[in-house]
Amino acid sequence: MTIISDNDISELRGWLCAKGKTFQHTKFESDPNRHLLVSNTDDDLIKALSEECLKMDNAPTQSLAVYKTMKEFILCLESVLPESYRSAGAFFCPFGSSVTNFWTDKSDLDVCLVAGSVGLEDVSILEELEREVEKHWSKFEAAGLQSCSLIGNATVPVLKFHGKKNKPFLDVSVNNKAAIANSHLVALFGLLDARVPILGRLIKRWAQLRGINDRSEGTISSYSLLLLVFWFLQNRKPCILPTYDTISKEAASKFVTSCEEICCTDHGFKVPFVVNKDFILKHLWTNRMKNEESVGKLLYEFFMFFGDESNIQSGLKLNLRDGSKSQTTRDDGLAVVCPTTERILSTHKGAAVLEQVSAEFRRARAILQQTKSLRALYEVQQK
Repeated sequence: MTIISDNDISELRGWLCAKGKTFQHTKFESDPNRHLLVSNTDDDLIKALSEECLKMDNAPTQSLAVYKTMKEFILCLESVLPESYRSAGAFFCPFGSSVTNFWTDKSDLDVCLVAGSVGLEDVSILEELEREVEKHWSKFEAAGLQSCSLIGNATVPVLKFHGKKNKPFLDVSVNNKAAIANSHLVALFGLLDARVPILGRLIKRWAQLRGINDRSEGTISSYSLLLLVFWFLQNRKPCILPTYDTISKEAASKFVTSCEEICCTDHGFKVPFVVNKDFILKHLWTNRMKNEESVGKLLYEFFMFFGDESNIQSGLKLNLRDGSKSQTTRDDGLAVVCPTTERILSTHKGAAVLEQVSAEFRRARAILQQTKSLRALYEVQQK
């Protein structure tokens, strides 16, 4: 499975053009007095929201450019990889928003060094890679990088590269195969319906600007946020995305003798779900019905649901495997189950952060109900 390609971008472009839209990007910063003014009728509000959403979203073409930058940087990394690592089958693999079509202008890049049979601890591998990078630093400096540093005491150790003005540019981790598998799942859901990556990018950008999309600060991670979006789309009527169980390896085994090919990525990773879009549509998601809700309608309804205080602070667990939800304790707040690992991912760390995240969802709901202004929705949170 190629995560993002020229054909995928063309498909998205064709879908938008069919709706009478283009990729021309309108930045609010260039027109600070621009407000979204609509009448009190829901139809007018939703239509205006859809138009504004599509004007605001410029990531389809941006994602492809970022992906090409990523490929160039990987070539640079590969050029300094020790020969002993190559012989052991080690290679670099991109993951995250830069290759899933959910990139925003505040996203950074992620690369995993799959170490093959290299018999060293992850931190030791990164230390050796850091030494090789320093020996050949002129290559990386020519690519616009200013520094690199090893963060060895993190939950997932990374070699962090910084670009202009010391801005985080790229993280290199080792054997982070779960993240690669999750990236393929995110990319797959984005390919199943052209509205999915648009909605995902808009909601990610909102969370970034409002200061609740930083896992290091205890707020919601980008992956958890996208899982909320996917669960929401699984529960539209008709559904826009299938449940994870529908596309699982177990479901596919009823149609093929071996699932090796349809559950294997381009890099040879075996994942517990089908990565072949055509196979899913032909054999697994056969009860799919047409849903014609606009991006504006989906954005509006997303915040109507998650902006309802009872859906965050009362304790709610969402499961993408079957699209279900269940009540937990109030202290748990809002949580989502990672479908590939079945780990429970919290959207907050601690009661204070829970209130911060909940307040932002409530604020978004109130804005869309009362002021009808996307500009206000995306106002930067002042720290």
